[in-house]
Amino acid sequence: MRSYFSIFNPKEKFKNHYKEFFNWDVATFSKLLTKKNAHFFEKEGEKRALNLFKEASQKIPAYKIFLKKNKINPKKIKTIDNFKLLPITNKKNYLRKYSLPSLYYKNKFFNLESISVSSGSTGKPFFWPRGSYLEFETTYLYELFLKNFFEIDKFPTLLIIGYSVGIYIAGVFTLNTCLRLAQKGYPLTVISPGINKDEILRIIKELSPQYSQTVLAGYPPFIKDIIADGISYGINWRKIKIKFIFGAEGFSEDWRDYIFEKTGSKNVLKDSMNTYGSADAAILGHETPLSILIRRLSSKDKELNQALFNDLRLPSLHQYYPFLKFFEKTEKGDLIFTTRGGLPLLRYNIGDQGGIISFNKMMKILNQYGYSLNLIKSELRKYNAEHLFWKLPFVYLFGRADLAATLYGVKIYPENIKAGLEDKNLKNICNAKFVMSTKYNKNQDQYLFINIELLKNIKPSQVLTKKIKNIVIKNLRATNLECNRLFEAIDPKAILKIKLSTYGKSKYFLASIKQNWVIKNQKF
Repeated sequence: MRSYFSIFNPKEKFKNHYKEFFNWDVATFSKLLTKKNAHFFEKEGEKRALNLFKEASQKIPAYKIFLKKNKINPKKIKTIDNFKLLPITNKKNYLRKYSLPSLYYKNKFFNLESISVSSGSTGKPFFWPRGSYLEFETTYLYELFLKNFFEIDKFPTLLIIGYSVGIYIAGVFTLNTCLRLAQKGYPLTVISPGINKDEILRIIKELSPQYSQTVLAGYPPFIKDIIADGISYGINWRKIKIKFIFGAEGFSEDWRDYIFEKTGSKNVLKDSMNTYGSADAAILGHETPLSILIRRLSSKDKELNQALFNDLRLPSLHQYYPFLKFFEKTEKGDLIFTTRGGLPLLRYNIGDQGGIISFNKMMKILNQYGYSLNLIKSELRKYNAEHLFWKLPFVYLFGRADLAATLYGVKIYPENIKAGLEDKNLKNICNAKFVMSTKYNKNQDQYLFINIELLKNIKPSQVLTKKIKNIVIKNLRATNLECNRLFEAIDPKAILKIKLSTYGKSKYFLASIKQNWVIKNQKF
């Protein structure tokens, strides 16, 4: 069975091995994900992490210097426990300390074919080179979930890419990988308008009726705008079998329900999928029917949510492939991973807050809170997803640790605000886009300022501002214990101010690669 991992083995001239790509057996590998025990995949991840360390310590100039500066003898790193004591790398202490060529295998850097740029949401954008290995790794993952979840082998499919194109990774990478799948023989047609709402609506209206199904890929707030505007554009969503690939951020299960309600999508476990990706390493993990089911159970069971994630907030929940991305969690709650990627990364801190849960531990906790294995499988069966009970570990994600506003020393996270704006009472009023900042009045009293964009044709008013403010406060109390204690001491209406922006009129809500949720040290 280990031979199935051979497709993920790098080759110096991998770009010339297209025949191997066309012979990859996704169906057999999918069965492997259900039949092998979870420990099998985790041990493969440990083995590959150690092998990559051995390679990097010998062949990557920058990493050799990094280890020497940290007084690490590579020959002493023989077990996974040794490996977990290695110094953590990040942009500041590693990537920006050395030249790009030195971060790759010696004398091989100029064989890399492509460079993407990070969005720069937490600082200066970084250039991320990549070669054929990461391209084909990601293509294989896309094939796994597009075939298993959306059944693109059975239905002629139009895939519309609504991610930002150009130097950013999401749009170009999705285009590259899906074009390869079409070339492999799937009845898949790909079109890439980028973040162009009018073009996407025209494509859906004119082309989607020609296909059995349409898959729309894009950022969640942008997709919600498309759904809302499509109605006035004359699109009857219920006549289009539409499915979704989301990326770049999380959302609530109420938000997913809203999208499904508006479009008439039926299978809540299989008709949408949120990816966890980055310019650093492409796909880090993605939703599966199992992860969506668990997340939906957690959204309705606070005790289960607390047991799983040690938090009142509902994080994004994904399954990941430990033999491709070996995840760890620091004591501070930072996610770190090891991957061959574009540039090999060893115990790399991406800046995300979250955690990991092994498959067996997840099943154990679910059982302790009344969700037996038989119940889980029964629920999957209702949605024709029982064959997608993949025994992969889970990674959960709250967001960036440094993307938070502070109010009287309390951290306010974007998820705390989004939970309120995705409330069912606001679903036809706003699209959950906002920016927040800590500000001061003329007496130098601190307050939290939130600028919120309304949906098209909704006008700002004092009545609406009051309604939204009350809902935001209610959800802040429910999802942030420290904030709740603060509001018990200080009237929240005095330290929280809201401005409503007309749709499309504020520079903070123009279409871009990502929505900036927190603005620091800037007037707006």
